[in-house]
Amino acid sequence: MSKTQDSIRSVGLIGATSVVVGSMIGSGILIVSSKVSYFGSFGLLAWVLSSLCAMSLAFSFSFMSRKFKDKSGIPYYVYNAFNSHFLGFQTSWAHWLGMTIGCCTVSIAFADYLFFMLPANIAFLKPFCSIAIVWILTLINIRSAVFSVGLITLITFLKVGLLLVLVASALKYFSISSLCIASKNPSFTLSILKAMPLALFAFLGLESATASGDSIKNPERTLPIATLLGTFIASLMFIAVHMSVMSVLPLETQIMSQAPVADVANITMGGFAVFLVSFMACFGLIGSINGLIFVSSYILSNASSMGWMPKRFSTLSKTSKFPTISGLYSAGLITITILLHSMNMINMQMLVYIDAFLLICIYFLGTLAYKIHGGNNAIFAINISACLVLMYGCGLYQALIALTLIASGNIIYYCRRSKFINTSQ
Repeated sequence: MSKTQDSIRSVGLIGATSVVVGSMIGSGILIVSSKVSYFGSFGLLAWVLSSLCAMSLAFSFSFMSRKFKDKSGIPYYVYNAFNSHFLGFQTSWAHWLGMTIGCCTVSIAFADYLFFMLPANIAFLKPFCSIAIVWILTLINIRSAVFSVGLITLITFLKVGLLLVLVASALKYFSISSLCIASKNPSFTLSILKAMPLALFAFLGLESATASGDSIKNPERTLPIATLLGTFIASLMFIAVHMSVMSVLPLETQIMSQAPVADVANITMGGFAVFLVSFMACFGLIGSINGLIFVSSYILSNASSMGWMPKRFSTLSKTSKFPTISGLYSAGLITITILLHSMNMINMQMLVYIDAFLLICIYFLGTLAYKIHGGNNAIFAINISACLVLMYGCGLYQALIALTLIASGNIIYYCRRSKFINTSQ
């Protein structure tokens, strides 16, 4: 590692773990919990199975982050495994799309929770609020990435603490019968297949530490620990909070609720807690948005350093060493997606399934790379099986949209082919 590279690395273990946890907690529990509730007890089982799959994936990514000390991110692991710029580019492109679309859904959820505390007659401002928070956080990252990671760390500790209080307040409502609820879908198989992609969406960002590895201190040690530890913490929180929702709220309320965590707080801790939880949910979602902007920007920057994207995408801010152009492009795509949602051209559930399919494609290629790099056979089998099952569960229509988005990157690839065809490993 060169002195120049080392001088721009500013994120330690706590910060890297917070980026992982902060990217996940909020984007999952506050968005898809009510959708998973539709499948009753199978929904809870989906959380458990998705957590196991996420830990298995995290293990494989941590393995590769130790193997490659100066290069990081699933796209590089794929490129190196297959010695293919095409697969490396496609993985990078799909990863960027997945992070930005995921950030869009979290930004929309932020506006929903914020306006939960505001008068109903100004709800038409929600899309503008979602767009505004994206651009504010992008500019903060450009100004000071160290401050941005500090903000992610602070918010992560606050929202984990608050969710633990919520779980504790729901313990008196806990019963085995509340967890044994019939699915609205009569098929066991379909219930699991449909619930698991939704639950997996909650783990959006489990690979975020590896994607932002150029900013991580001592990456060969920090990346694997942060990836595994962050995924483990998020898994425990997801399962515990969903069990609390199941214990406190009737099934129909769970399914219809726009803010199930706030509804639980209202019953277990009173009206003031609703305001407090909604307020902290907003801060938690800000942490998720910030983390996803941070990661998506570094994905483009890493692609640029490989020659897959124009050189300007790796241009760093003089004040923060944050990839400025990449951040602005990420914010631009997030804005477009929010506008499409606000015009009812695409709904939240479709966004979640499309994003889940994009992530699963990335994890599938990453798992193949893991095996080629000498990974464990059992972990490889678990990951591949999980990816194939989850792809099926996303649905054909959503899969076709996601594949079309991935294929759209071929235009960039063929235009830039001559720029990176001779890039050395």
